[in-house]
Amino acid sequence: MAFTFTLVTFAWVFFRAGSVSSAFAYVGAMTSRSWTKYPLLSAFSQERHIGIAMVTAVAMAIVVFMVEWFQRDRPHGLSIEWTPPWLQWSVCYAVIALLITCAPEEAVKFLYADF
Repeated sequence: MAFTFTLVTFAWVFFRAGSVSSAFAYVGAMTSRSWTKYPLLSAFSQERHIGIAMVTAVAMAIVVFMVEWFQRDRPHGLSIEWTPPWLQWSVCYAVIALLITCAPEEAVKFLYADF
């Protein structure tokens, strides 16, 4: 699954780019440290060592994968029966706040806008 996801994500770069040279520029940016330009991670990387930002990103990914794995038989990933509803809603709002915090600052053009 991971290999297929990586391959498809890599192929989408060439589908999205306007030219082959810009596609290779995107690939170069994906493999550089440009991911630290997001607000949440850039604060860690500017004030502290870059390793803290990387550990934070990996920790967030591990939490998401763990929730997905342990809740795979449930209709909703965050519907944990033994937790009170206020905790479930708090987690949902925390995830939304995290997504807003990590969002790019400038608008991104829709993938199919040129078709």
